[in-house]
Amino acid sequence: MGKPAFMIVGAMRSGTTSLYASVCAHSRVGRARNKEINYYWKWYKSRDFEWYQSQFPKGYTGEASHNYMLFSDVCSERIHADFPNIKLIAILRNPIDRAYSHYHLQKQWDDLSFENAIVAEPERLASLDPFSFHYTREAYLKRGDYAAQLQPYISLFGRENILVLQSEKFFKERQTVLARIFSFLELEPEEIEPIHLQKIEYPPMDKDTRYLLNAYFVMKNENLYDLIGESFDW
Repeated sequence: MGKPAFMIVGAMRSGTTSLYASVCAHSRVGRARNKEINYYWKWYKSRDFEWYQSQFPKGYTGEASHNYMLFSDVCSERIHADFPNIKLIAILRNPIDRAYSHYHLQKQWDDLSFENAIVAEPERLASLDPFSFHYTREAYLKRGDYAAQLQPYISLFGRENILVLQSEKFFKERQTVLARIFSFLELEPEEIEPIHLQKIEYPPMDKDTRYLLNAYFVMKNENLYDLIGESFDW
């Protein structure tokens, strides 16, 4: 059994799968049995810590569970209790594009259009158990409130132990970003072949919808930039 030295905590549809695969391609990093173990979200009360440890190989390893971001108020405290000095990575995508990609990934379970789904979201989420899969599927806009979700981690772990990455930059400047990640994780630099997993195709977003979502997220994005001390081109 092993234990994680790092966790990729989110966000969903921002490249967590590709990022985890890229980090695990490093010669010193061992892959967990599953990328998304989700212990601190889904299994914390029903499975013991030994089960969690059994998901990892010995040596340097980690996991990537994007629901640790959505439920950061609960997950951050649980993680901190077990690993107060762990390295955390959050990869964030433009929340408008993230929401639209999320919708098309989950579309088979949603009978509403994207526009109707985001209008209905507050009422839908209010009627659901926050720890249900229905909640995670329908939180299209909520998952993009990054500042609110990062704040609990920063408060507990400190800004120096959390690496916040822009998804768009990761896919455009892969080696540069990976060098930054390996430095943060105190690993030797290595050249990693590009990995892009879970890519899906869907039609462009309606321009009026994007305009409205721009207005919705503008202050949330500013709050993120103030929190992390860095601006993205969103």
